[in-house]
Amino acid sequence: MPETPQPLPSLLPVPAEWPISNDTSLKDTGPNRRPIAFALGGLGGFNNHLGGALASATDRDVRPALISCSSGAVVWAGEYLKAIHTPGLTRDQRVASLHAAAEQAATRSNILPRDFRIANDAIIGLIGLPGMCRPLWPQYFLNLFWPPSLKTLTQRPSEVAWANTLANRLLPAAWAMPTRSSADIAQLADTLNQTGIAPDQAIGVVFNAFDPNRGEELLFVNQAAASWLDLSRPRVARDGTTPRIKYRAINDTAVQAALRLFAYGFDWKVWDPVDQVERILVDGAYHRQVILKELHAFELIFAMRPINDKDRNALPTNSLGSLTLQTEIGFNGSYDAQADALGLVNTIIQNHPGSSIAINGRSIHPVTVEPIEIKTSTNFFDYFIETLETYDQGLTEAHRGFAKHGFRS
Repeated sequence: MPETPQPLPSLLPVPAEWPISNDTSLKDTGPNRRPIAFALGGLGGFNNHLGGALASATDRDVRPALISCSSGAVVWAGEYLKAIHTPGLTRDQRVASLHAAAEQAATRSNILPRDFRIANDAIIGLIGLPGMCRPLWPQYFLNLFWPPSLKTLTQRPSEVAWANTLANRLLPAAWAMPTRSSADIAQLADTLNQTGIAPDQAIGVVFNAFDPNRGEELLFVNQAAASWLDLSRPRVARDGTTPRIKYRAINDTAVQAALRLFAYGFDWKVWDPVDQVERILVDGAYHRQVILKELHAFELIFAMRPINDKDRNALPTNSLGSLTLQTEIGFNGSYDAQADALGLVNTIIQNHPGSSIAINGRSIHPVTVEPIEIKTSTNFFDYFIETLETYDQGLTEAHRGFAKHGFRS
């Protein structure tokens, strides 16, 4: 008797009953609070920088109305929401919980002392990161001895077919697999949705994943984010057909997609009930590390990024350094394009004083983006090594950024 195929993990449509507004420019987040947003960009082993920045926000009681995030920043957004929503904690205890999460990340990735950091990378490559991922060594060695397929034997030109087969076996796309438990993923989804939190206390959350087959970005939102993001505005793809950016509600499948590294390969499929298609999704940071332009309803956005585009001591002298530079340029390119778009709107407003300007029926206003960026360069062998020094840098830079805009401790 044939086995019944297992259903694919499913995405979740945005519920029709969620309130969606076209004009969020006059919204407020409570007495004596300025509606602000945090835009968090995740990056491998530098996410502790985000932890430090969020600890600074907690210490100064700077609470955003909305958080956008990608990749590992999704996990830090969850840590932040747990800290501020846990009842009975003092401000110091909330900050301490974020520091404890950073310590745990640093301990997990620093198996050997600091002077042996390269060895740490080698060990992580062999055994993986506990609770996050592990390498596919057994499958790799089995793959080496698997007989060639009929396609390889018959395809022409044969040397190209054999070259591709050799590359697939020696350098497979999938060389690791995620090991976060389904319970942890479900708990993180609940935290991001802020299940059980009063609506007037909930913070909007949006994060992304990317469908490389269709060139479409999926933005996953909770209910508190729906009206801030103007979900009702139509978005058109570059070819003028279907929307390139699509909204879905946050669930456990969305969280898994947001943390889906290239290293895990491209065999994991999900079902999208809205478009009635199967999708292969990857970590949204590969496409857009910082979700910025959707936050135009806010007058002030703190962009917290464990990367920068200028504090570089020297250009690469080897191919590994070149790969790192390519990653940095790609991440900065997607960020700069969005920041420049907001800057163009600011220029239009400045050049038309006293005029009422609207885009898509929504009144526009100047937007200030305050970068809170790491001040050290990324190294190839640091991509999965978290440190408390990175956390401290985020704390310091965020203190400076918040103070600049009048948020005092």
